[in-house]
Amino acid sequence: MPSSISKVYLQKSTSRHFELTTSDYTAPKDFALTHTLSWPQRGSRSTEEVHASLKEGLSRLVRDVPQLCGTLQRGSNDLRQLFLKIDVSAHVVFEFQNLSNNHGLPSYDEFKRDHFPISEVHSVFQPAILQQPVLEGSPMMGAKMCVIKGGYTLAFGFNHVLADGTSASELESLWAQHTVDTSAGESFVSHRKYERGVDEAIRKRLSSPQSGAEKLRQNDQLWRTVPASQSLTSLHTSMGSVLESVVGMMDRKEAYSASRAETPVVKKWHLWRFRPQSLKSLKADSTSPGSDGWVSTSNALIGLFWSRIAAIQKISSTGQQTSTVLMPISMRQRFDPPIATTFIGNAVSMAFASCTLAALEATDGISALQSAALSLRKAVQTWSLSEFDAFLNTVQSLPPDQGMMVRSELVFDRFRIVCNDCTHFKSNRLDWGRHLGVPAPTRFPMPAALIFGATSIVVHPKLPDGSLEVVVSLSEADGKALREDEAFLRYAPDFLCVLPAGKPFRVTALLRLSVRMLLIYERLTRRAVWKWGAVVLIVAASLFITGRRGVGNS
Repeated sequence: MPSSISKVYLQKSTSRHFELTTSDYTAPKDFALTHTLSWPQRGSRSTEEVHASLKEGLSRLVRDVPQLCGTLQRGSNDLRQLFLKIDVSAHVVFEFQNLSNNHGLPSYDEFKRDHFPISEVHSVFQPAILQQPVLEGSPMMGAKMCVIKGGYTLAFGFNHVLADGTSASELESLWAQHTVDTSAGESFVSHRKYERGVDEAIRKRLSSPQSGAEKLRQNDQLWRTVPASQSLTSLHTSMGSVLESVVGMMDRKEAYSASRAETPVVKKWHLWRFRPQSLKSLKADSTSPGSDGWVSTSNALIGLFWSRIAAIQKISSTGQQTSTVLMPISMRQRFDPPIATTFIGNAVSMAFASCTLAALEATDGISALQSAALSLRKAVQTWSLSEFDAFLNTVQSLPPDQGMMVRSELVFDRFRIVCNDCTHFKSNRLDWGRHLGVPAPTRFPMPAALIFGATSIVVHPKLPDGSLEVVVSLSEADGKALREDEAFLRYAPDFLCVLPAGKPFRVTALLRLSVRMLLIYERLTRRAVWKWGAVVLIVAASLFITGRRGVGNS
């Protein structure tokens, strides 16, 4: 079957606008965690059959959720008002590429043997649209199926302005259910639980702070007001402005590091697997004595990494007294009535946990673990909707040339931690029909050489046997030290691999010159240079950001 690019259209042609919420507006302008699923080839199933079932399943998904075919637009009266334009030509692009004869790529069995080390260097697996920034006119979804020797991969992602993590998991589940139906020869049945009145009420609340809501304090510990060009939540109009923003972000990161006399550290993703018994022991040991000491498995797991990384890095030797973990927090259960997991949109905020380094670096590993886990638990428990309302109120009162940004020290400082808990995603337990079945462990191919300096922790979706996989961005030295740390090994004996990584981001004179020329041309001609902007961005990304060249790309 030759490579192809298909356009999956809405079956019922229509023209309409779908308004997004203020909460959607403040979401990062990128594609949420890109999923990469893998399956072995099964029996006599042909590639054509597998591709057809996935494509028809996708067609039914967009019939269930038409917003997936929309393109992102900005309102004319209020720059913060975003909407999706769905017209008669609305579609989702579904790519297909046969890489089975590409000798530069591992086979399915080799990927499996090495614990599926699919990372950002495997850009050949990723849909082209997911490797571009989100701008005005950007689509809501991209997907690509690849054939490798002995198996298949499916990579897809959703625009963050449409879907938070919970919504992305719901959309993935809907696609899988429709593919099951398709492969069984069943006719279309809607799997989406949707009530228009309920959905509209939720969207109104996510754009409306409660009466009497305050604004964020000027010295808020999490957020600060910045020029719109520096805000990660701002919607850019051209490739030039995106590149200008990226270079500016990197300049601020380098200035922050220089002010602290920090040496740049190259990080790679380190992957561990935690078995159910290890998780049970970890949770038991993380629970402090007394009625207020209960913690969740996620609190315990992230707390383990937090406490051991702090001990290994000896952060207190830098003069710091506390350490923080920045994390997304779902607001769905905080509303009255609660927002169901089936709601498609952004209902997530940010929270952070703090703990003294004296507690985290305690020689008693159990005590340090309990302090870290309890700090995480308290951060979740004490967060309230009043913080969201204050954020919403502040955003809506800002002039158009200003935006919001997480404080630099929370993401630039290499001794801070940013975590993302995807335990509740259904990815590793979904059945994709008789042609495919349940996939191998999901991978999220993100660059470890992030612009931000903080350590990143991503807890992957739960596996069918109850195990959890975790990737952490660490330097080679810190990764080795953690693998040899006795307090850590007590719960994490199963180290799987270091994922292949690209080159760290560097702002060069050539990149600066390219950005300036692009901006000058755009401003002189008063139009966005989409094509050449994309070329500059792709070249910059391939040469200076991740060094990815599409491993094995034929």
